[in-house]
Amino acid sequence: MRIKQIDLLQAFKFTTPGILFYLVLDMFFKSFGFSASAVILLFLVAAASTFWITGYQYLPVILGVLLAMGSVCFLLTIGQGVLQGYFIIFASALFVVAMIGLYRFFTPKEERPKEEKARFLDTGFNLNQSIVLFSLFFLSSGIYGIYTITNIRPWQMTLIMFTGIYLSSYYLIRINFLKSQELELHLDYYKNRSFNFYSFLLALIMVELVWVMIFLPINPLTFGAIILAIFFSYWSIVRSYLRNELSRRKFLVAILFAAIATSVMLLSSKLYIN
Repeated sequence: MRIKQIDLLQAFKFTTPGILFYLVLDMFFKSFGFSASAVILLFLVAAASTFWITGYQYLPVILGVLLAMGSVCFLLTIGQGVLQGYFIIFASALFVVAMIGLYRFFTPKEERPKEEKARFLDTGFNLNQSIVLFSLFFLSSGIYGIYTITNIRPWQMTLIMFTGIYLSSYYLIRINFLKSQELELHLDYYKNRSFNFYSFLLALIMVELVWVMIFLPINPLTFGAIILAIFFSYWSIVRSYLRNELSRRKFLVAILFAAIATSVMLLSSKLYIN
């Protein structure tokens, strides 16, 4: 009976932020002047939920803000209709998954189930990584879609992309370092503490790519998918490097994946989001 009570409490703990996220995002959608107050409220819900679920830690707030920012941008791009309602449900479900991932990753080692300490950490890391990638796709697709249908300037779009990519990279490198510390991996301290350097480097590289892609006749989904493929490849290389696992083969595989994925998406970019 006690186990069932604990399960119900945990389910309530994870789903309540998701319900709040849904209600605010739905309110934002239905206002379709897209009120600034609803956006601010969504960011506050996302930040407060991630702060609370992790025992009042500041780092996870980045994940909540990224998902909220990506959801708003993507929703602005796809306009009004049935598709928007489905996306709001999907984004809210992702937020619940984010809560589970944050809880698993940031739960102190001594408070995890004895036989599941490693699995808790690994599952939490993978869920965090997946939510970051989803958020970056939503953000990049959404902001490019906004750029194509509004009067925002290229430098404004580029600045937003730079911020999103920097935060995504910074968050992933930080949690990679935390995971390495807990597993007591003997990694180079300097490399794993250079969070800002690697994040800035990726953001700078990606901004150059974004600037080139602005002048290509591609749709927002293709834009977002290309950004995601290249970001994932870069992150695979950096993660292997930080763990002292980078080899020529892994480097070439990551580069080849980015090149093939980008080529395929450019050649098949016939579907338009609006």
